[in-house]
Amino acid sequence: MGKIVGNYRFDDKFTAPDTTTKTFVGLEVLQGKIVELTSGIVCDYTTANKILVLGKRDAGGNDHYCVVEQGASIKSAQLQGRIFLLPTEKPIALVVSPTTSDVLYCSFDGIVYEFGS
Repeated sequence: MGKIVGNYRFDDKFTAPDTTTKTFVGLEVLQGKIVELTSGIVCDYTTANKILVLGKRDAGGNDHYCVVEQGASIKSAQLQGRIFLLPTEKPIALVVSPTTSDVLYCSFDGIVYEFGS
């Protein structure tokens, strides 16, 4: 896999101005690196029963969903397991149709590996 060269961290908080779906997009993985996401969470602190998604955006701009949650009392979705991000990929999280003024939060943590020399 390569050697560990650092930690990956992305946090964002957002207050929904309307019901437009909010997509959080994390930091792009640099060339020569791989990121192992060890945790990820997306929350709607205000209103339950929203569709919450965690996944990744590949180099071509295509989104791949890994976790999708919705339920009457669901306010958050968490990454179960790990996701590997290759160079130019980014983690993503979505809150579909938040209620106006909902407080939304997203966080990703991981390990950065360097490969090649």
